[in-house]
Amino acid sequence: MKKRKNTMLTLLIILVVLLLCYFVIGKIQENQKDNEPAEETVYAVEVDDIVSMTYSDGSSTMAFTKADDTWTYDADATIALEQSTIESMASTFGTIAAERVIEEPDALADYGLEEPAYTIELQDSDGNVTAIYVGNQVDSYYYATVGDKEVVYTVSSSVVSAMKFDVEELKEVEEETEDALETDETTEDLENE
Repeated sequence: MKKRKNTMLTLLIILVVLLLCYFVIGKIQENQKDNEPAEETVYAVEVDDIVSMTYSDGSSTMAFTKADDTWTYDADATIALEQSTIESMASTFGTIAAERVIEEPDALADYGLEEPAYTIELQDSDGNVTAIYVGNQVDSYYYATVGDKEVVYTVSSSVVSAMKFDVEELKEVEEETEDALETDETTEDLENE
């Protein structure tokens, strides 16, 4: 009986020691996480001062050039474009954050990058051209690679949703002038009489 009590007491002490170790180690790990610096954002693409951009989905291609702070549609420079929309696209394409970096990817075909769904080319004011290839979608991200295609990234779907393939969506919205509004009101008054 005494031997049994000693064994139970010994097991109880071991249990208490193990529980203490568990909580102490957990606290130490928690403190280490708090002291670690925040992860830096990795960019798949960082291009400043974009003066030309082209993007394609394999069947349609859109190309734009910037001169004197004004973007023009290469296929028809007479079309007035909504500059803020084009600037937003250039900003989206020029700074693409990587959600995940795959430094040693499998075959590019596994990511839809052997024959990419979308291709984007950016040219900066120094004449440097950056090619971005976008492949398969996975959840709310897309696989993408840049230039030499050695590293694969997952990037936000905003890269693809920024592409507009209908020039009508990019045209500058003409606001009605006060004269036109007054003319419409006068016409309505005459029709009501």
